[in-house]
Amino acid sequence: MKPITLIFTACLSLMVFGAVLATSPADHHEENAASAAKDERKPLTLNVYALDTCPISGQKLGSMGDPVVKEYDHDGEQREVRFCCPPCIERFEDEKAEHFAAIDEKLIEQQKAHYPLDACIVSGRKLEESDTVFDKIHEGRLVRFCCPGCPQRFKADPDRYMTRLDEAIIKQQRESYPLESCVVAGSELGSMGEPDEVIVGGTLVRFCCAGCRGGFKDDPAKHLATIREAWREQHESARGDED
Repeated sequence: MKPITLIFTACLSLMVFGAVLATSPADHHEENAASAAKDERKPLTLNVYALDTCPISGQKLGSMGDPVVKEYDHDGEQREVRFCCPPCIERFEDEKAEHFAAIDEKLIEQQKAHYPLDACIVSGRKLEESDTVFDKIHEGRLVRFCCPGCPQRFKADPDRYMTRLDEAIIKQQRESYPLESCVVAGSELGSMGEPDEVIVGGTLVRFCCAGCRGGFKDDPAKHLATIREAWREQHESARGDED
């Protein structure tokens, strides 16, 4: 074989080998991982005040003009509170712990009905098997424990356990989400690409785009009420079909 032919053959072999490397299993693994990550996308969590009344006056927020929004560091957590008017702020701050306890009681009642787990988020023990179920609000979200001791383990690594809760909420609510349109803009979900998602309290919220998050924050209680009503209608319709 002539030297020129040998050189050409060697170059051709290197090109083929390089093409094989370019589509190696490692690359396919990265592509599959990226695809899986897209399918298992994790929604952002919004820590906003989800009640529709002032914690001091009990008045509907918005009934006296735009609500006054303040953020507090409460037990090492950032919490948002909304007031009907500025004078209520001072009364709230005079007995802040007491008023946060009252807010948490209302949030527990609001979120317990659709809590997605039937077991303690820490121990895995079935809640129905415990005589001392302990409910706690963490950054505006209900977390249920089988006993008062588990919150201490939770506190050591809250992100780990909240990820479990997020996964349960997604599994429970994403596929059967009761609205076909964005709760803020009214646009059809999917009309602007993959819907943007957030979790507020124990509720998954889907937007037509991330730009709608700001509109949601303007009045989160109103939009959450719309989603909960849609869930209620969906459940009633399902029961009617069974009958």
